Amino acid sequence: MIGWKLFLHSVSMVQRNVPQLLRIFLVPALIALAIAYLAIGGLLGDVGLQARGFDSDMFFSVLWRIVGLWLVIGLIGAWTVVAWHRYVLLEEHPQGWIPAFRAKEALWYFLRLLQLVVIGSVVYGVAMFVGIALISGMGMVGLAFLLVIAALIAVFMYRLVLILPSGGAG
Repeated sequence: MIGWKLFLHSVSMVQRNVPQLLRIFLVPALIALAIAYLAIGGLLGDVGLQARGFDSDMFFSVLWRIVGLWLVIGLIGAWTVVAWHRYVLLEEHPQGWIPAFRAKEALWYFLRLLQLVVIGSVVYGVAMFVGIALISGMGMVGLAFLLVIAALIAVFMYRLVLILPSGGAG
């Protein structure tokens, strides 16, 4: 029950602080959208060239641009989320329309997020491997077991994501 109250409190915090939320997220979100638009426009041209014949250099070029795009958007996201958590937890009000960039906290947040992605990928990968075996051997009963396992893993991962705000506010 405490988890539900915490969730409702966080939703009400967002609703009560819409002007501050806009001051923290609007400009960085527009920057991320512009970067994504430019990157995807370039990628679509490369994919069109790729359709004419397989070129491994082109494949890796596209792959690295996609990875780079994800990293840039992830860092912009960490920048804004750190600013939001500092506002909510430490009452550090935003100054202007571009939040202060706190490199140490944003990097910590981003690295913890990557850590959670790796943990989640490994845990869900193992669960899917086990789930395929369950479904193959037990049919719909195996599918039901897989859904229960996935729900338990989701609860476990939701417990782990609590490390993120602490790094941004620290």
